[in-house]
Amino acid sequence: MKDKNTFLEIHKIKAKLERVERDYPQIWSRLCRIYDDFEYIANNTEDDKRKKLTEYQSLVLKEFDNISFVYRVCSRIKEPDSLIVKIVNKIYEGKEIYTTIDETNYYQIVTDLIGIRIIHKFVGEWEQINELIYEKFYKGDEYFIEDYNREYSCNRKLSFLIECPEIHYPLNGRLDLYQETEKRLNIKFKYTPNNRNYRGVHYLVNYYGIYVEIQVRTLSDELWGEVNHDFVYKMKRTEKKDKLTAASDLLRTILLAGDAVCMYMKEHNDDNKDKAEEYLTETRDIIKKADQMLLGMDVCKGDDDYGISGK
Repeated sequence: MKDKNTFLEIHKIKAKLERVERDYPQIWSRLCRIYDDFEYIANNTEDDKRKKLTEYQSLVLKEFDNISFVYRVCSRIKEPDSLIVKIVNKIYEGKEIYTTIDETNYYQIVTDLIGIRIIHKFVGEWEQINELIYEKFYKGDEYFIEDYNREYSCNRKLSFLIECPEIHYPLNGRLDLYQETEKRLNIKFKYTPNNRNYRGVHYLVNYYGIYVEIQVRTLSDELWGEVNHDFVYKMKRTEKKDKLTAASDLLRTILLAGDAVCMYMKEHNDDNKDKAEEYLTETRDIIKKADQMLLGMDVCKGDDDYGISGK
């Protein structure tokens, strides 16, 4: 493990760890052992655990190869630094299961050591991806679990969805697509609103004993997420962050308009004219909102001619 103070300063978690250590005095030594164990796995290509992670990563990726409505599939194995930061944050937030974590059980508690991201072009394509995931991994609600550690299963012959999908959506975001799918397929989703403009559907799978998180996003979700992460997400609260947050909100709104235009084009191409008209109306409403947001930003105050719609 790196020097403690250097590590904490780099990742801006010194204050959080100090509070966590008051309740769990031995936590840093546990974190060091977890770090050393996972760093060895992550960097040693001959290690059996590493082989297992990379093998299963490749196998999950192959599950989604050559799917016509999937634009791109990407994957990563978590970095050791990110693993430690996540554990500290979870304990700090009061996630009780993380208080018992150590080098013998962290892979049973942290569910995204392997992360898969499925990116699609059109909002409506999510339904097909959801059905594909259910077809491949859903074995029944009886396989859903509450405690990832206590109920951990290492069945080398079975992969299964371990909880209902979690719909992450911005406050006031549209939910009708997900609700219609719930009703049509008679399945349940967990709805998690956020004030960060994040949109995506998360699935958790036990893949032959390895927990895998699958995130499903549109191209516009991916673009906004990457830009927001680079310029807003990790920045401390300052006047600059306030301005960048306003710009991020505007970008998100413009991209939602783009999604609506894409769906208008898709529905019009499929001769679903009524549905296409709905998306065109939605586009107009979003652009009006974006106009107001743009006019409210400092760089545009008094410049009414710079509205998106040109009005």
